[in-house]
Amino acid sequence: MFFFSDDDDDESMLPGEEEDDLGNLIIVDNLLLVAPEKFEKLSSAVRKIFGRFGVLKEDMFKDIFFMPVDSNTGQTLGYCFIEYDTPQEAELAKQNGNGLIMGKDGRYKFSGDENLQKWLTDDKGRDQFLIRAGFDLEISWNDPIQLRPEVVHHLHERIEGYARTRWSPLGTYLATVNKQGVTLWGGATTFKCLAHCAHPEVLPLLVKLIAFSAAEKYLVTYSCHEPVTPLDEYSVVLNVFNVRTGKLKKSFKGSAKDFGICGDEDISSVPWPLIKVSLVKIPGKEELRQKSLFNVSNCKMYWESNGDYLAINVERYSKTKKTSYSGLELFRMKERDIPVEALELENENKNKKIYMFAWEPKGRRFAVLHGDNVRPDISFYSMVNTFNQGIVTKLSNLTGRRANALCWSPAGRFIVLPELSGSSGQLEFYDVDDIQTRTMTGHYMLTNIEWDSTGRYVATSVTAVDAIENGFNIWTFYGKLLYYMPMDDLSQVLLVVKQSSQMQLTFDHNRHTLTISTNLDRRLRNMGVFADPLKFSWRPRPPLLLSAEKEEEIKKNLKKYSKKYKEQDRDGSKYYNAQEHRRRNVLTGRMEQMGFEMEVAAEGRESPKAYVKRRRSE
Repeated sequence: MFFFSDDDDDESMLPGEEEDDLGNLIIVDNLLLVAPEKFEKLSSAVRKIFGRFGVLKEDMFKDIFFMPVDSNTGQTLGYCFIEYDTPQEAELAKQNGNGLIMGKDGRYKFSGDENLQKWLTDDKGRDQFLIRAGFDLEISWNDPIQLRPEVVHHLHERIEGYARTRWSPLGTYLATVNKQGVTLWGGATTFKCLAHCAHPEVLPLLVKLIAFSAAEKYLVTYSCHEPVTPLDEYSVVLNVFNVRTGKLKKSFKGSAKDFGICGDEDISSVPWPLIKVSLVKIPGKEELRQKSLFNVSNCKMYWESNGDYLAINVERYSKTKKTSYSGLELFRMKERDIPVEALELENENKNKKIYMFAWEPKGRRFAVLHGDNVRPDISFYSMVNTFNQGIVTKLSNLTGRRANALCWSPAGRFIVLPELSGSSGQLEFYDVDDIQTRTMTGHYMLTNIEWDSTGRYVATSVTAVDAIENGFNIWTFYGKLLYYMPMDDLSQVLLVVKQSSQMQLTFDHNRHTLTISTNLDRRLRNMGVFADPLKFSWRPRPPLLLSAEKEEEIKKNLKKYSKKYKEQDRDGSKYYNAQEHRRRNVLTGRMEQMGFEMEVAAEGRESPKAYVKRRRSE
């Protein structure tokens, strides 16, 4: 895992056009980046070239012709705004000027009709998701009214050769890894190729990892080349690309030893007499808090999403050193002197292990899975009591569950307790506010589960090689099944993979990937069976721009704001019910017709067609 941060002073993302009535305005992208002394020369050249397609409005230096520059260096940012007298002239410029080359490095590209965030303004407030099944890649709307997905874009992998896919953090781009590198897709209404990040140093399909920066300005590709001979060393290639242009900015190459060193011994199996946990402020390296832990076998750290709390799951050896037990160290980061509170399991669970820990997103509560590994218990705690005092309080305890994962809703309050990779695929939808189970259901042979960004819907999918039927279910946040989508093509691909004897399959349920070893036969390679034969992924949403006060105001007046969407749901339900009624009437009519014809054939009477023909002749 690696992370890459954004430089706020570097070039910013192009937001695109946000108003539909600016038809006479175009945005010219991919211009040269020039110093302040060459600004006038570049602007004159741009005005001269695009003045051939129409009449530019007057006063262009102030309002109409605008070329942004970096506030610190004065260098241009690579794009400008041009406004014509009429929308027809702007359209002519887009049709005839797209792809014009300026000098050796400059290339004009028009994006005046593109707003890459336009999908967020869907009138129905729907979310999108990606399905990669077998050779096909689809991006669809989740339509809870029509109870089926609405396909936005479809791509056949056998033609394009895609092996892996990943959304950018804010959902603006979809990255696909192929033989030539990484391709970035996006668009206002459908998906098209926006940029291609070539990775020339690697052989086909050896790009191991890709990662976006938090603000989607940069893309990092990682590849590790295996040695050809025993004397060779592992070599690593890290390339950093500009997402907007697809150009390579920096490249790091070298031996794997230059990038990281790891000991051969498993340190988690060695008892540590003393461990010191230090919280350090960056930059400045100021130590804010220190905590000493004794007789530690292993420990894991969990940050709360807002950074208000830090939890450390400490696993300690017993006095005999033969068994171990768990406890929690809870740091209150926003309080004075960062107080630490130790939490141990109660009564008979005191000497049991904590297998999983999960904070409620943007909340003060957390869940722990502990006890028996087959039928564990699940406990819920809050960092404050009922009087809003900073005291850890136990909320509820669920005993003997079949769950092996903790899946909080991104909006908090609701949590799904699934049994992943089990035969029953049990699902428990639990409401932590009301301390009760909303729904107890299941998805047979369940392997993956994922909430959408809004916390309204949950997707469960089956992506196992030995599964009887692969596909996915869409549920509401309280556990109502909306619809099921089987993936027949995927089952055929997995069957071929399973029957091949010249390969090894390794399915990682945590990473949701199916790894196929490099000794694939040529037949499977030609079919395009690579990693991730089935993948379901919700499209991420950017964080809300509303203040905390505005969010509280909306919650208080939720009935007022939700009236519009209730009317849309009601109209959609009426339309869907009418469609379903007509479909059932057609099916009923066909069944009645088939029954009548069978009865006629059995009794030897004339058919309806023969009867009509005889009556017409008479």
